Amino acid sequence: MLWLGGCLSPWKSPPRSHALQQALAAQEAGEWHKARAAWALVVSDRNPMPPVERASAQLEYGKALAITCNFDGAERAFKYAYELERNSSRVIYLPLVALFHLQYDQQKFVRAVTSFEALQSELQRAGIPSGAPHYYANLLEEYSNALDRTQRPEEAREWSRKADALRRENPVPYPNLSRTRFGSACIGTR
Repeated sequence: MLWLGGCLSPWKSPPRSHALQQALAAQEAGEWHKARAAWALVVSDRNPMPPVERASAQLEYGKALAITCNFDGAERAFKYAYELERNSSRVIYLPLVALFHLQYDQQKFVRAVTSFEALQSELQRAGIPSGAPHYYANLLEEYSNALDRTQRPEEAREWSRKADALRRENPVPYPNLSRTRFGSACIGTR
């Protein structure tokens, strides 16, 4: 399972709960406030699920929180998803990418740079540079922009060149690499 452009679903069979069905439908429709409310029900303690599913649900809940501008709640959800993933010995880059995007989209570039530097080894371990080169190139471009915003222009140019090289070496992009920006559906901006 690979998370490109923000779409992660461990539920290969139809969702078991009504709340999960609502969350997925609202998310697909771009109705982030409804998705946020439904994901809150999915991740509630009253809804038992295996840790792997709970980690994925926490990640999606965090995304809905971040998109609707509850940035502190999103950070907590991403960190909890990371802990669940780490404890289940799974690939743990997804919550870390989300945390990087959260900081990047809030223009907290110093924190974003630190997060991406911590994330690099997980991306390598998961084989993302070779397995999803355009996704990785997009991350490198955002990292480059964050470096530039933290007064590190030489490093920024180096990482931007790496992103460009990846795109040149892999001319066929993956479909739908866009992502919904965190903070794009704050109250009053639906």
